[in-house]
Amino acid sequence: MKHLVYVILGVLSLVNGARHRLPAYLKRYAEGPNVCVVQQAYGTGNKYFTSCFGGKAMRMICERPTFVNFHCCSGYHKIRGEKGCTGVSPVQDIVKTVHSLGQREFNNYARQANMLDQLSTGGAYTVFVPNNRAFREAPQDAKQSLVPKNSADESTLLYHVVPGRINIGDMRRGDYEHSTLYKDEKIRINKYAFGVTTVNCARIERPDELATNGIVHVIDGVLKPLETEGTLAEKIFSDDDYSQFQLALFTSEMANDLRRQDVEYTVLAPNNKAFARLPSELLDSILTDTDTARKVLEKHVIKGVNCKDAVVIAMGVKSLDGSMMMMKCKRDGVYFGGAKVVDGDISASNGVLHGVDKVIIPQSVKEVAEVARELKLNTLMDLANQAKVTDRLTGKKEVTLLAPTDSAFKKLPSEYLAALRTQPLAMEKLMDYHTMKGKITSDKLVGDQDINTNLGLSAKIKISIYRGGVAINNAKVLDKDKVCGNGVIHKIDTVLMPPEDTLMGQVMADPELSTLRQAVETAGLSQLLSTPVQLTLLAPTNRAFDSMSQRNLDQLLTNPDRLKKFLERHIVNRMVVKCAIPKKHSVYTIKSRQGDKIDFSRDYRNDIMVNKRKRVKPVEQMATNGVMYKIDDVLKCSCEPRIR
Repeated sequence: MKHLVYVILGVLSLVNGARHRLPAYLKRYAEGPNVCVVQQAYGTGNKYFTSCFGGKAMRMICERPTFVNFHCCSGYHKIRGEKGCTGVSPVQDIVKTVHSLGQREFNNYARQANMLDQLSTGGAYTVFVPNNRAFREAPQDAKQSLVPKNSADESTLLYHVVPGRINIGDMRRGDYEHSTLYKDEKIRINKYAFGVTTVNCARIERPDELATNGIVHVIDGVLKPLETEGTLAEKIFSDDDYSQFQLALFTSEMANDLRRQDVEYTVLAPNNKAFARLPSELLDSILTDTDTARKVLEKHVIKGVNCKDAVVIAMGVKSLDGSMMMMKCKRDGVYFGGAKVVDGDISASNGVLHGVDKVIIPQSVKEVAEVARELKLNTLMDLANQAKVTDRLTGKKEVTLLAPTDSAFKKLPSEYLAALRTQPLAMEKLMDYHTMKGKITSDKLVGDQDINTNLGLSAKIKISIYRGGVAINNAKVLDKDKVCGNGVIHKIDTVLMPPEDTLMGQVMADPELSTLRQAVETAGLSQLLSTPVQLTLLAPTNRAFDSMSQRNLDQLLTNPDRLKKFLERHIVNRMVVKCAIPKKHSVYTIKSRQGDKIDFSRDYRNDIMVNKRKRVKPVEQMATNGVMYKIDDVLKCSCEPRIR
């Protein structure tokens, strides 16, 4: 008896502490001790007690504003003339506790099932009590099973009773260990974000009501034994509304997966109306081609049990194809991606089934052109459509698209952007330079290598791998490996411009580099700067050479061996593009051909610095064999200590 008193006082003190965890904006309304808050979303009958959210009130539930009511916490009652709930109520048995909670329908069914004595004196039990509305809205067969006509049959109300005391804090996600009094069959408990807990997908709306012989949890649904429900496959094949989905299951060879009892799934089953809205060619492919059907159906199967009540705002779920999908609770219902649940929480022995109004087509089945639109690559696709070159992204031929973002196109010179809009041949050339044959995923991109584009063998792109990711020419890959049915998309931050000359050609064509041209020719490096390899050239301008003493310059220009080493100090045997150079406070160090190190960094203006002192010109000039940066100074070299 002494131990029982300690238990009761401990529970009451926990409940009393709930008020102190209320947000400040609610505390001022909850005057007095032992007052708890009940939240309800406008337009629904769904109630959420403070403890369900870990003591935190929410302003919005399923895109609906909430309003609050206050009531005495469990075990307390009002005393006239006093603030709050100061009266301490005695703990009663389960039947009287259920009655005090206003759940009269449960006791009515318990009386008809001859269970009142057992629930009053037996135990200890944990009882999951459906609220009055749940009984009113329960299917007729569920109500009949609560009070079976044959006295030899057990009432499924016993399925709501578990031996022992189980607090909500003792429950775990995926808990499938608690046997009920109904034929020893088990219930499935799941815990989700924001303190939401479900039992066979019925949400616990009021937990942990203490009774002398157990604990009462109020739930929002009548439970049906899972073993009698059958597997997910049996549920699907028993409903003609899902006949097209049934055929797709056979085609994909996944029907047996949904019969397994060693793993639980959430299945999103599109109804026949959803399949009827698909293009006929795609529908035929899903219903006849095993590979296509499997790709589509794996998008509709999620490992684990995700009931409708699992979400009050939104959360990410991972389907069997490895992709993420948002599960959202909106004002008009629950959505998985863009598919609305129209028939939810169909429990099975190995998971839960939701009927949805849309077939979710994964990117792996769609064409590149369609996925590009979904990725909001609108400028690229609008220009391609105007130039009538979208055919490169459709059909059965596999293609890899390097897709510049809309902001990348905004960085282009206005004259060039205008040419892309008005000259189809210019856009055709650009599209060919941004596409490659086959599906080239990121795991096939190797640093310091070239890849042929559809523009021709002479127009190759260059791959650079750096600490921050992958660069293609001078473009950073923002979002990689968007695998489509006929290709793959890599989103990039810069429009690729096909270089038209080698590094040597650029030096020869630039009047600011006339002294460098003379020096390169004297040192015999012309062939190196014309060779199809990947190089970085820090090109000293005429101004840089003018800063040297005339004597030192003359000595260099008349000594090819010394001059070669000095110029190789300005050449790197790798392409260092702007996007590979880290932001400020970090330094990218690499050796030059001569052997001395070069430090690339950024200053407070995000400009590129070489060896922390020399600022390069803002434009990186892409060549067919590398990249060139012009600098207005020469680099200090250990080979020429006299040159400052």
